[in-house]
Amino acid sequence: MENQEVNFLYLANNLAVDFINTSIVDRGNEIELLEDVDDLIRWGRSAGLSVHIDVDGPCRLGSVKELRDAIRSLFSAKLDDEPAPTDALGILNQWLPKGVVEKRLEEIEGQFVMSPLYHELSVDMLLGHVATEAALLLSSSQLTKLKRCANPKCVLMFLDVSRSGKRRWCSMDLCGNRSKAATYYMNTKN
Repeated sequence: MENQEVNFLYLANNLAVDFINTSIVDRGNEIELLEDVDDLIRWGRSAGLSVHIDVDGPCRLGSVKELRDAIRSLFSAKLDDEPAPTDALGILNQWLPKGVVEKRLEEIEGQFVMSPLYHELSVDMLLGHVATEAALLLSSSQLTKLKRCANPKCVLMFLDVSRSGKRRWCSMDLCGNRSKAATYYMNTKN
């Protein structure tokens, strides 16, 4: 993806789930959306967070992917009714102290919102914030709304916040329409 602007997917209704969705599969090929620290910063900024490069502590991309894999394995374990992998739990817990926990109440466009006290997050603070969001999801009743896309070739997860609770696809544009088109083709072929 060199010299190409990455389009990140924000379809999961949760920051931590959107973070694990930065490793995707398209037409059977695994695609890494976080190829360098600049991609991570772009991901954070496009998620609505202000992120800057911390010159005192350069980020190692390996630790970013390690955190992402740990969160994915914790979510997968819960979806599969398996015990949480202790190594993944350890990795997540290492990042929690770096998360932004100090917040303030602001009024933006007539709505009250809780905002991080810090206007700009370092890369470590961003990853700590993602770890915190993952831990909050894992420890809440919202975890029952976590689902995998119904397309067996898709690796994306999402929180089903639909009124009926019957969302099946990561996105109708990505997998839902493909499945429906394939079903239609098979039905008309026969």
